[in-house]
Amino acid sequence: MTLSLHPRELTSPQHLHWRLPSSKSLTARRLLLHALEEGGALLPLELDADTPEDIRVLVSALEAHRRGEPVIHVGASGTAMRFLTAYLAATTHYPLRLEGADRQHERPIAPLVTALRGAGADISYLEAEGFPPLVIAPSRLEGELLELDASSSSQYLSALLLLSPRLSPGYCIELGDKPLASAPYAAMTLQLLGEVGYRWQQEGTRYHYLGKDQRSKVQPLRDEADWSAASYAYVLTKLLPLGSSCFLSRLRYPSLQGDSEALLGRFALLGVRSEVQEEGILLRHEAAPSIGEMRWEFNSCPDLVPSFAVLGCALGLPFHFTGVAHLRLKESDRLTALVTELAKLGYGLELGVDHLSYAGRPTKLTAGDPLPTLATYRDHRMAMALALLALKHPGLQIADTEVVAKSFPSYWQQLDSVLQLR
Repeated sequence: MTLSLHPRELTSPQHLHWRLPSSKSLTARRLLLHALEEGGALLPLELDADTPEDIRVLVSALEAHRRGEPVIHVGASGTAMRFLTAYLAATTHYPLRLEGADRQHERPIAPLVTALRGAGADISYLEAEGFPPLVIAPSRLEGELLELDASSSSQYLSALLLLSPRLSPGYCIELGDKPLASAPYAAMTLQLLGEVGYRWQQEGTRYHYLGKDQRSKVQPLRDEADWSAASYAYVLTKLLPLGSSCFLSRLRYPSLQGDSEALLGRFALLGVRSEVQEEGILLRHEAAPSIGEMRWEFNSCPDLVPSFAVLGCALGLPFHFTGVAHLRLKESDRLTALVTELAKLGYGLELGVDHLSYAGRPTKLTAGDPLPTLATYRDHRMAMALALLALKHPGLQIADTEVVAKSFPSYWQQLDSVLQLR
């Protein structure tokens, strides 16, 4: 579906209240850990209209495995593909096929498969070497050292860490000399494991499993909103008139979600204050940016790149983002997609091997020029970020708008008070 977005009357400060989806990253880890501890049993979880598609897919896949289905389908969910590759290698009692859809079979899985094979997992590729779909057969994970390249995704490391209930003390994961991508997400996994008694010790690039403290019990799932989804509310608040605000219910701080630190700190420099309250966080657009350029590294928070790139273009604020190379391996090649789609609106971005830059030059479009339809590449984060440019380009059209269901099903409803959808 293609939508045309038209700003409502926004000359005075706006005061919004958004309901964000629950944290996808926290919920996915809780689901896998509970299933491993309880023999495949599902964590009690209420699925409703706000539940991200990635979580629905993960629940459905776990249920399919409990029923003994020969094909486990995870759609476009990279999280489900990576976490389930490790989970199924450690738990399945029958041979099965793990497959996806859309760009899933173009996203590499080799680093995780190689590490699991080193521990005795029986995994083979059905089509292209190094990529899904996979055939996973019953096996016993043994050995004491796994070597893993997690430079393109920390989910490879998290997938192995979450196997703690099936590991013996003394197990080690060695990352080698390549940097860990999105390190805060691995730290989140370790923190969650620690909360229920699974103790890991990190020494440089090596993770040692020390065993479980049997006195610990599974903690109830905390209802916490998603910080990655909050990035769009931050951008929107900044693009609304000075004095505008947006309350984000159920958003917690401090949080295990790594994007929280980046959003609070960086938007403070951009003139948006985050006021932590008992029931959520109130954003206030209080001032102009106090910086003349956004020069930031994104290796630890790659999901925020589309949001900050769109904001830079909308404000005419130069930026130079580094640590972005692995965005080419997301639901789309997000770097090329951003350059291509923003060029349609007259914004010239420069793309390097590991950087994305914008000189701050104004759009080349003139008043009255027909607006293009921006492609989303079946990528939820592209759709949500690009849509916010309609505040600067009324009537902007966004294609395949249904893709937001992957992480933020109610996104268009949340935007409705400021952007009329046609």
